[in-house]
Amino acid sequence: VLRQPLELLLFMFVKKLNAGFALTYNHDDSGRGLYKNDVFNFSYAQHLYVFDKQIKLIPSLQVGGFVRHTDRSKLSFPEGDMANIYLRTEYPWVWSNITPVSQKANFDASAGLMIQHKNFIFGSSVCHFTQPDEGLYGVQKLPFLLNIHSSYNWIIKEKFLINLSGR
Repeated sequence: VLRQPLELLLFMFVKKLNAGFALTYNHDDSGRGLYKNDVFNFSYAQHLYVFDKQIKLIPSLQVGGFVRHTDRSKLSFPEGDMANIYLRTEYPWVWSNITPVSQKANFDASAGLMIQHKNFIFGSSVCHFTQPDEGLYGVQKLPFLLNIHSSYNWIIKEKFLINLSGR
């Protein structure tokens, strides 16, 4: 039975503050309770203008966390080394060397900055810069992700433009 994950999003823009806020929640249940994943975040982005509103800066911050849970009573492995059920390959350790935890909860944070000047946009973000440990079977740090992107809108005429972008 395939189940769709539960996703909730609440977003609002406060014009007086020229800022946006978002609350997100995602729940995923795999294998009928074998693995459950709950992720929750609070995001904030502020629109700032500099040089007589010629340049728009949008710094953003996202803080949140996750709770991962495994029901160990539903796990079964062949005797000897722990096997990867999906690829049918052996891991180089035995089950007794790793004590799995049934639940892992951790804090996570990300940040970004977008700069816009007329038709040119440049942005960068660093996701998971806290590198939380998400491993249920040993330490597994979530790697940070650096994203850099740029875009230029070349307006040919009123209803026709060419967008050049890179990431």
